[in-house]
Amino acid sequence: MRRFLTVAILLLALSGVVRAESSNGAIALFQVLPAKYRNSVFKINADSSSAYPASWNVLARDYNSTNQIYALTISHGQILNDSPAPRQQWQYLFKKAHAISVRNVRCDSNIAWQAAVRFASSHGKKLGSVHYSLQQQAEHSAPYWKVECYDRAKNSIGSITVLASTGGVVSHS
Repeated sequence: MRRFLTVAILLLALSGVVRAESSNGAIALFQVLPAKYRNSVFKINADSSSAYPASWNVLARDYNSTNQIYALTISHGQILNDSPAPRQQWQYLFKKAHAISVRNVRCDSNIAWQAAVRFASSHGKKLGSVHYSLQQQAEHSAPYWKVECYDRAKNSIGSITVLASTGGVVSHS
């Protein structure tokens, strides 16, 4: 009986850890965003040595009032920063990005991490860290993860592109 209770407590503790980590995924941050940004997120990025980064950087437009571009930092369900974005970030948005179709983002950073681990392994390397970037090129295109992969010494292994809708790797370099 004592062994059963120990195992049950251990399983409950582990499930709490998993939930705490996954609450910091990119999909979870869409639930934290104020309504004025939810349909106008243009880019989400982070650097991490795990499947779930400690914080995410978000570029979004406030269409409701000022049409201003904002830079947000979100960590574990909390908005740490919400301020107007510098002009150089605006230029990126107008040239290369379209608002991310949130309903089409079904694969979180943990799926992109797993693909990066396989990519690094196929190159005979052990993945140390990644730079995640979630974006969408055009209105009717699929959102995708661009994942830059690094070994433990911070040397570049290469990059992969993963569809955020399916988790399929569509390119690598």
